[in-house]
Parts: sequence; C-alpha cells; structure tokens
Amino acid sequence: SDIWGAFWMNALTIRRPLETATFQEGFRFLRMSVDYFWLIGGWLRFQPPEPWLWIARGVILCGIAGAALVTIESRPDRRLFVLAWLFVVAQVAAMLYGVFWAIPSAPQARYLFPAFAPITALLYVGLRRWSPAVLRPHWPAALLLLLAALDITGFTTVHISTYLR
Repeated sequence: SDIWGAFWMNALTIRRPLETATFQEGFRFLRMSVDYFWLIGGWLRFQPPEPWLWIARGVILCGIAGAALVTIESRPDRRLFVLAWLFVVAQVAAMLYGVFWAIPSAPQARYLFPAFAPITALLYVGLRRWSPAVLRPHWPAALLLLLAALDITGFTTVHISTYLR
C-alpha cells in the first residue's frame, strides 16, 4: 500500500512551474509530438529533413481541420466521429498532463499509440474531406501512396543512412 501511495503522490504532483506552462509552450510541445509521431527515431536523436516534417505537419493540420468539419457537417455519423475525437482528446490531455506538467520531458510518439486507430480514422476522413469529388473513388490508394512516399523518404534519409554508419 505504501508503494501505491508513493506512485499516486508522484503521478499527481505537478513538477513544472505553472508560469512556464504557457499556451505557446503547450503548442510547441504538441508540434514536437506530431514530429515524433511521424519519424524522429533513436530516442529523438535522428531528425528527418525539415521539409519532410513540414509536409507531415501539413497533413496533420489538414486532417484535423477536415475531420472537425466532417464532424460538424455529418449528422448521421456524428456520434462515431465524436467518439473518435473523445479518445484522441483524452489521450492528448493525458499526455499533456503526464509529460508536460507532472514529469517534464520531451514528448514521444509512443504516448499517442493508444489512440492510433482513432487518429488514423480521423485523419483519413479529414483528408478525404479536402479531396475533389472526382478523385474520391481513388482516395484510399492516393492516401496509401502519400504515406508510403513519406515512409520511404523518411527511412532512406534518416534511418538507413544512420544505421549504416
């Protein structure tokens, strides 16, 4: 019982001074989380090229905006989208609390993995929202090609060259 008491005392203790927990700092933390979610490997040591990260950030922003619009516009499917949003927001909030305030450290992609399925669903729906209607039948293949291109580019420019040294 002493172990559990110590665990919960540490889990609920805020270690970051509240004056440093600004909106700007929280936004920087979330941006870093997106970057780490896409490719930064080797305990955050191996960075992909900066243009690659801006493409990944753009994909995330477009997906979030599109998913928010689809959630607002789609009456029949709104419950499903709200449920997906609930999982993502709960995970991000837990990550912000745990890693940003309670145990100040760098964000890591593994903290978003519990919400990977809802994140993927929202990104798919959100990015599909921006595709022209004529291309919608080809949307799944186009998205797979985009993500494969990002993966191949990232692995060839970062991981393979790093691990061959």
